[in-house]
Amino acid sequence: MGAWGSHVLRMVIADGMKPVLAGLALGILSVFGISKALASLVYGVSASDPATLAGVTLLFGCVSLGALYLSARRATRIDPLVILRTD
Repeated sequence: MGAWGSHVLRMVIADGMKPVLAGLALGILSVFGISKALASLVYGVSASDPATLAGVTLLFGCVSLGALYLSARRATRIDPLVILRTD
């Protein structure tokens, strides 16, 4: 209660991106760990191709950030008094 909309937006995005970044880091580490098994599944690209790895990581990061932004924007538009009255 009493927080500015920009503070709520920043808080929701920051709290949501922590598990996303941890998951992306774990995914990158696991790619290097199982690269030999992936090499037989991916045709024409090495399993640890830096461009592909960076592209997929960037894509997942941007999609996650977009989803967090949309939900955070929606959270800033909710009046806290309306929520408290319903409880």
